Amino acid sequence: MKPYANDMEARSQADGLGRMMSEHVKKFGPSEEGFHIYLFSDCIAVFCRPSNMSRLLEMLRSLQIKSGTKGFLWRGFISCGDFNWIGDSFVSPAFVKAATLESNVVKFPRIVVGHEVIEEIEAPLDYYLNEDPSDGYMYIDYFTNFGGKYEELAHRDYLHRLRSAVHSRYEIVGDNEAVKQIYRWFFMRFDENIDKYEYYDMIIQ
Repeated sequence: MKPYANDMEARSQADGLGRMMSEHVKKFGPSEEGFHIYLFSDCIAVFCRPSNMSRLLEMLRSLQIKSGTKGFLWRGFISCGDFNWIGDSFVSPAFVKAATLESNVVKFPRIVVGHEVIEEIEAPLDYYLNEDPSDGYMYIDYFTNFGGKYEELAHRDYLHRLRSAVHSRYEIVGDNEAVKQIYRWFFMRFDENIDKYEYYDMIIQ
């Protein structure tokens, strides 16, 4: 995964998200259960066992919510494959595939889940994932009301903070049309997803 920010800010955000992930790993499952986190410049790689896939998705969604309300969006790709240690380094065809598709396919602020990963997800897909109507890819949903602490009033507040924070980032983009297009994707998906809620008109746009 990697953030949308300038180089220094991106590295800072990656480092900060890496620390947040480490804390979440303690909550969702220690490294002995198969979670491993690596930082590469402004990128983060997370490895886990297939049996922990649902827990990984929950962790990543929670982190997207936290960083999104600060105006920082991420893109990434989740793939399945071998993972082998060689000294202090590793070899992983799944990592190579994820890194390649993250650069060439994902394009927008979303964490796309590969088709081979979906069959490893234990919970109903619509609990974790949303389909992007523009290309059919499934991505981790960070717009929907998931129940619990995100019930109506809390969810409305979250959506307001999310959109406001991202819009503040959008306003300082300048004339970079490529970056603007990334933010436009976010606003389109945002509007499509929250339109399903009765309290949509209560959200301050």
